[in-house]
Amino acid sequence: MTEAKSYWGVVVPTRGDLRRFGIVLAALLALLGGYLWYVEAVGIAQLVHAASLVFLGTGLVLPVALKPIYFPYMWLARMVAFVNIHLLLGLVFYTLFTLIGLGMRLLGHDPLDRKIAPDEESYWQRRASSLFPRDHYSKRF
Repeated sequence: MTEAKSYWGVVVPTRGDLRRFGIVLAALLALLGGYLWYVEAVGIAQLVHAASLVFLGTGLVLPVALKPIYFPYMWLARMVAFVNIHLLLGLVFYTLFTLIGLGMRLLGHDPLDRKIAPDEESYWQRRASSLFPRDHYSKRF
């Protein structure tokens, strides 16, 4: 079963999804209003709390009315998540491998054995034969 998607590329929400969206948005706005009240921006805090109550009431009584807000909000959330994921993964990747490379250079470890030896005829390194006989590959179990 495929899910229906809107113009915004967001899955069309059910009534329960919209109800949860209204409640969560109201809770977030209430927290923001509480913080604004704490930093003594009382006028703005009252407006944010009023918006929180509107979203809570709408989410509980008539969640379908939140559809026009839901789609742009979720589209924006998807875009922000896309950017955050790529930035964070790129940052972690390059930081991790840069630190590993610097640590290996400081310790003098060269896993590719890249030192140049002009008197060498070849850089080929003979390895010991494998532990398994040849028929092991055809009779693995």
